[in-house]
Amino acid sequence: MRNPRGAIRQIELLSLKNTFVHRIKPLQQFIVTLVFILIITSFDQYSVSQMLPMLLYPAVIIVLGEIPLRFIIRTILPVIPLIILFAIANAFFDKSEWVLLSGVTISAGWISALALVLRSLMTMTAILSFIATAGMNGLFSALEKLKIPDFFITLLAFTFRYIHLLMEEAGHIIRAYRLRSPGQEGISFQNWGPLAGQWFIRSYRRAERIHSAMLCRGLSEKIHQNYHDRAKLVDLTWIFFWCGYFILCRLFPIPLLLSKVTIGTGI
Repeated sequence: MRNPRGAIRQIELLSLKNTFVHRIKPLQQFIVTLVFILIITSFDQYSVSQMLPMLLYPAVIIVLGEIPLRFIIRTILPVIPLIILFAIANAFFDKSEWVLLSGVTISAGWISALALVLRSLMTMTAILSFIATAGMNGLFSALEKLKIPDFFITLLAFTFRYIHLLMEEAGHIIRAYRLRSPGQEGISFQNWGPLAGQWFIRSYRRAERIHSAMLCRGLSEKIHQNYHDRAKLVDLTWIFFWCGYFILCRLFPIPLLLSKVTIGTGI
């Protein structure tokens, strides 16, 4: 399993870069990413080719934001088997037929399975690209400007910043269990409940100690960085360009139109 602390640290380092995408205001980035997700999820379950032009957005963010492709792949990789499992199950349930342009008939379930995988990967890539460029503080600032209650923003901030503490407590419990059960592979089913309870109690007590320490140091209700700068012309252009592009991809079959133009011009 990948170290959560290392992943969090890498996200923070990536968000500190000074590229063109990093200079876009977090709120504008958040809105564009949200519109991207809404448009992607609105496509028909068999719209594989029509979704392909939407790949331009995450590709541009990765290139201009100088986000390592290895970071995206390593972060998404643990979820891919689950996505493929759902896609295969969908392929077996959907028994309708689909006729390709070449006249070959295949099961429409496999088309919808491919669309499901593509939609999931594109959505996760867009979210990771946004977090890697705007940072978690940028996300909190965007949520605040959208009038999300401070309680939820603070809860999300604490969850992100101290998730590695929960993982450490889980590691301590598992290590202690293995020392007391030498030669046993894994954790027996009857011990799952008690260990989960111990994990909750230890995490709760540690959280209380951290919270008390932060109160002694003058904890404020708003623990995240706020961006007070107004949106510039480039930020507004960023929103209108990408949102217009997404709507264009949704309303028109761009790959089909390009293929007709290409064939018509003899290219």
